[in-house]
Amino acid sequence: MFKRLIVTLIVFNTLSFSNPLMQQYFSELHFDTTGWKLELLNDYWTQNFDGWYFTSISDTGYFRSGISFGSNTLLIITEDSLLNSFTINQIRDTIYIHEPGGGAIDWMFFGDTDNHQIVPPNTYQSLNRELIQTHSGYTDDYLYLDNSPTIGFENDWIDAMGIVEGIVTDSLQIPIEGVKVVYYINHNGLFPDSIFRYTDVNGHYTFNSIARVRYLQFLKCGFEEIEIYTQVYPDSTVIINQEMISIMQSVDIIQHNMKNGYKLGSNYPNPFNSTTINYYLPQDGHVNISLYSVKGQFIDVLIDEVQNYGTYQRQVDFDGLSSGVYIIHLTTDKISLSQKCVYMK
Repeated sequence: MFKRLIVTLIVFNTLSFSNPLMQQYFSELHFDTTGWKLELLNDYWTQNFDGWYFTSISDTGYFRSGISFGSNTLLIITEDSLLNSFTINQIRDTIYIHEPGGGAIDWMFFGDTDNHQIVPPNTYQSLNRELIQTHSGYTDDYLYLDNSPTIGFENDWIDAMGIVEGIVTDSLQIPIEGVKVVYYINHNGLFPDSIFRYTDVNGHYTFNSIARVRYLQFLKCGFEEIEIYTQVYPDSTVIINQEMISIMQSVDIIQHNMKNGYKLGSNYPNPFNSTTINYYLPQDGHVNISLYSVKGQFIDVLIDEVQNYGTYQRQVDFDGLSSGVYIIHLTTDKISLSQKCVYMK
């Protein structure tokens, strides 16, 4: 069992996409027996934090006078750095840092899994912030878990990697080869980036990932696209076995297969070795009737022509096919109807 989560990405309005990296303050959060520790990154070259303050969901904490980076790149903040006690909920919270004017200029959030945030860190873990420039120039801002906290030192990915793997099958539990499993996609439509793997002949896929929330897509022609979110954990493997539904199986078959006056009747006999298809057209137009496997794979065109309105009966043969369930699919420029049939030699 795994948790499906989404990390919400937020971009400063004042930032330009030409910047190689977004600027940030929050770098790492760690809880231990003494309380919380926050690591700040000197990306803004702030001289000191006089008048600055934190807010969380439930509290506000003000910096003591004279707190500054000095010549350092990193600064460790604890409750001793503040004028008052400041509560950070270890299970779920959203933390902002405010400059003296009151504006929130950076944030860190976790634990609100209902709204798809990253899970909270355990006491032996830290929650790290990472900003990485994608190939298109967009900066990806995300949080990840690390099993070996680096408070006071530059963040790294040691003990912060996990594995995602699984098998993709159809509704009959037959492995599907060639499914494109996209495990990174930039959600900003201006800058599309993606990284993916293809399933092998056994329907298997695997990839390594930083321990963050991952958005996954499963893509295969003839099947419905699937989108899920999952939390990757450090030094662990997440198993995601995914069933894909063929497009033909997902067609909503209306009673008697009628829609807007069109009708695709049940073929007879059914089961069959030679059968008759009957259908009704309420108006003239181009008609295509094709045969698909139950997995949505195209097999053959049975009818492809312009026809006048009226009732039709067409006998078709299925020589060369193996026994099984098939889909008869009727399309015009107005509608799309489907009917299951059983072929027996």
